[in-house]
Amino acid sequence: MKLLAQSSYWVMNKDITRALGSLEASLILSLLCDMHTMHPEEDMVFCKQSYIEKETGLSYHRIGKAIELLESRNLIYRERETQTLQPKMLYKVLEDNVLELYRLKI
Repeated sequence: MKLLAQSSYWVMNKDITRALGSLEASLILSLLCDMHTMHPEEDMVFCKQSYIEKETGLSYHRIGKAIELLESRNLIYRERETQTLQPKMLYKVLEDNVLELYRLKI
């Protein structure tokens, strides 16, 4: 029991999950929110697909579908940074839109 209590856990809002209709999208949104919380000085956070796979246990295909859903609902913005040798994907959670979705569903 102590092991479970001391380990990391996910926080997902039920209303937002229902509004999205996707547990996977809600999980990825939670992960991106956590990353923004860990790096509050950054406007956008860098996140590799492999990191999302490792952290969530979701497949490449499911991650892609969930990110597309989050983008189509205007909850996240992603941008490919190409000015480095290895292009990176940067993400921004559009906090105002997430709060608006939450307000509409409560």
